[in-house]
Amino acid sequence: MTSKLTIYKWELETLVNELLIVPKRKRRIKGQWRELDCSRYDALQDMVRVLRRLENADAGVRLKRKNVLEEMPRISARQFDWQRGWFNIPQFYRSTFIYGQGASADYFEATHGLTINEFSLIGFVLHTYFWEYPIFMRSFDWASIPLTSEKFERALRLLCSPVVDTRQKASGIHRRFQSIAHQPSVLRQFPCISFGAQNERIRSPLPQLILERVTAGVFYDIVGAGRKVREEYGRRFEDYSLRYLQASLPGINWQSEHTYRVRKEEFKTPDILWTDGRRLRLAIECKATRMSVEARYADNPLSVRGYDDLIKAVFQLWRYFSHCRRGLTGVSLANNVTGLVLTLDSWLLMANALIQDVLAAATQMAAERDAEIIEEDRLPILFCASTDLESTLATATEDSFANAISKAVDEHRHGWALSSSHQEVRPGNPDRKPFPFRDDMARLLPWWNWIKERRDRSPTFASAPQN
Repeated sequence: MTSKLTIYKWELETLVNELLIVPKRKRRIKGQWRELDCSRYDALQDMVRVLRRLENADAGVRLKRKNVLEEMPRISARQFDWQRGWFNIPQFYRSTFIYGQGASADYFEATHGLTINEFSLIGFVLHTYFWEYPIFMRSFDWASIPLTSEKFERALRLLCSPVVDTRQKASGIHRRFQSIAHQPSVLRQFPCISFGAQNERIRSPLPQLILERVTAGVFYDIVGAGRKVREEYGRRFEDYSLRYLQASLPGINWQSEHTYRVRKEEFKTPDILWTDGRRLRLAIECKATRMSVEARYADNPLSVRGYDDLIKAVFQLWRYFSHCRRGLTGVSLANNVTGLVLTLDSWLLMANALIQDVLAAATQMAAERDAEIIEEDRLPILFCASTDLESTLATATEDSFANAISKAVDEHRHGWALSSSHQEVRPGNPDRKPFPFRDDMARLLPWWNWIKERRDRSPTFASAPQN
């Protein structure tokens, strides 16, 4: 990625979406009509240079109306997921634990006619295949894989779109947004495109997005299922986060949410508590809402649905701190107590100004809903994505985690990744802990052991499945 010749994946994603909406035509070069010769690497480099100049010109116009630092969270939203990637065990485990069980899994199967386990396996097969071959034929022989062609066709309805339909979808999305760099990508919904009279040839411009679609992308298949399903996957996110903290830092006293009474009214504590004796050190509020394109790139983000969940989370933390200060919970506050809003996406990464707006909105909410919340109760709040917490815990000790939390609350570090603060308090190259739930993968995704057994018998299986 550090090479001068590198073309970044997020640029390729933008180019694919632009290609889908621009009619094919020849260009007039030096008096002659010519086609772009895509067999030459420098032809693609030329397109990327043009794209970068276009994005810079577009940004130059937009940034005349705003502070340039407001562009930083949009840059991180576009790039960081690509830099982390989706081909890893935590990505599969996290999404399956949250969406692949209970009411969420039942809704997905009833709606689409296949289980999340089957959908995940088909995505893994397609991703693996496309690493080696450019075209996947619809006539693929599924005899060697524990799936039927019927299941494959049902999965393709979610993963694949005919090229004509894909062009229409891309054009429809494109008209709603102005910024070139921050256009929605039709590949996030349909990472595969089919060609031919019978749509028999399937391509995937960026196979990594297949994995994103069959893991975290399942959220968009079930988010409309209703309140019961949303509440359940919210609870599963809380459970996953608590189990991860307990497994990674067993020396800390982690507690789950419980109820308490103030006068005659019943309240819930934050979702996860770190207590030292009877003193509260850290309170965590978990929010499982995923970011829409509007939430990532809107000029006025707080007007977009989703940020209200973050504002409410801050208010709930401050209210609990207020109750603790007033002696209403049975727990007192440590001198360095902190609140943390844990999310599935990087909502506020590198978003210093936006964090200030969220805190200001939470302050207003506190004034309207509970006049007894005073300035002393509005303690420091961190915003952290689940992937960043996992990255931190992979090398953290109890002491280094506590020191990282203390360092991260400095106001000038608003928007920083927690893992960045942890690297400073635990420098060097500490050993990474193994993923704590690796042994549980086969329970959540039964195909995991099947893949492992096939790979053990045939080392080339995982990298080059045969048609």
